[in-house]
Amino acid sequence: MNHVPKPPGSHLAPTEVPLLATLEYDFRGYASFPYRNGFIKDGKLDEDRSPDALAAFMQSWLYFGLIAEFTMQPVKIGDFTFTSPSGSYNLVSSKRLFDILSEWNCRLRRLRLLSPSWRETVTATKNLLITAIRASCKFDYLAGLDDSRYAAIALSVKTLLVTLIWAYNTLLPDIKLDVHEFCLIPWHSFHDLTLPHPARYLHQELRNLGWCPALIQRICRRYNYYAVIFLAQIPRKEPRYAIHTRCSSTDCVAFNVSESTYETRHVHENCRCKAASVLTEKIVKIIEDGQIPLVNISRSPGPHLEVVPTKQGDSSRRYIALSHVWADGLGNPKENALPRCQIARIADLLLPKQTLFGKFGTKSILIWVDTLCIPVGDKFTAVRLQAIDQMALVYASADEVLVLDSSLTQLYRPQIESFERNDPPANGQKYWVEYYARPGPDEVGLYKRQSFLSMYSLH
Repeated sequence: MNHVPKPPGSHLAPTEVPLLATLEYDFRGYASFPYRNGFIKDGKLDEDRSPDALAAFMQSWLYFGLIAEFTMQPVKIGDFTFTSPSGSYNLVSSKRLFDILSEWNCRLRRLRLLSPSWRETVTATKNLLITAIRASCKFDYLAGLDDSRYAAIALSVKTLLVTLIWAYNTLLPDIKLDVHEFCLIPWHSFHDLTLPHPARYLHQELRNLGWCPALIQRICRRYNYYAVIFLAQIPRKEPRYAIHTRCSSTDCVAFNVSESTYETRHVHENCRCKAASVLTEKIVKIIEDGQIPLVNISRSPGPHLEVVPTKQGDSSRRYIALSHVWADGLGNPKENALPRCQIARIADLLLPKQTLFGKFGTKSILIWVDTLCIPVGDKFTAVRLQAIDQMALVYASADEVLVLDSSLTQLYRPQIESFERNDPPANGQKYWVEYYARPGPDEVGLYKRQSFLSMYSLH
């Protein structure tokens, strides 16, 4: 599966797929290949064969045989194999797959121009993929094939199928093969033992890499095998406190915080700067008047905060809404205040983007962040709940949303751009940010060392 691109900075070794195939494809009919090789018993796949024999046959038919029949060219298994680092066994390499598909693409384009029978070839290719999809599903639950070696072979078959479907649909969009449901990974629940072998194998690989069960389920429900294998390779540097042993398939609790022990953090651990605060009573008054409190940050002569009101649809008050993970230390359950170093950091991130608003040379920025704009204190509970209820409006009315997440800021631009930009980011821990932002701004943004990265379109 090493034809799946590797994100920049990834040092993760590709999944080892053992070479077990022994049968060469004979081009005498793809669907009848199992019959010719004695793997059909009473009209069905012979499940009495040993797991080794079934896995070897699956690889011969649904991997090497499929590549041969799809490209209409014989496949030399030796071109797809290499020796394991220990030298004790052979593994499958798919590095040449895209070169082979490029040659197939050129041949089919020439055929389309020169031969009136090209549609027959295309129809045969489409039927081939449908046959292979259905055949691969027959191996999903076979007893004995849940062993990691066999499951890796099954996963390589699924990934190959997604790749070939992509190649077919890219070349022939007018007669596209619509198998979206197959391309998605079947997923029912984290503990479901009835998951297909390749899905369970991929899940375990992600868990071994420290992924949250809730995030695994989320991306497996949304993406295909190929995409998830790519995402798994992105270096993920979560904070040290993020441990997912108590997370479930539906809830991530690694970033939950306790207000009684919460500590607001400085940009640097040894920093002892004072806090910059806003008047909670002024925030309360603005909210009670049905408006949105914003904070104007100015850098001259130093970080200075001023609370200003805005109404929904007021284009003169254009602002950026901030979303952050409280566990990263940018919250404050005791007062509407943040360390001056954090205020300066936010200003440094946002002020270079002022050209978006046509304010060249300005030294101030309007923001909304819950730590400063949602009142703190027991006597303001009712207004606090009112402010929380209007968060959807806050994000929808913002010009942009800035996501401050320590695990996201470990990513560099090439790692993000390697994946489809119109797809949601790999992180996915901030589900509620996506929900609140969806009605409004065109893009969700991420800042990395003062450079703006567009993460995904919300429309």
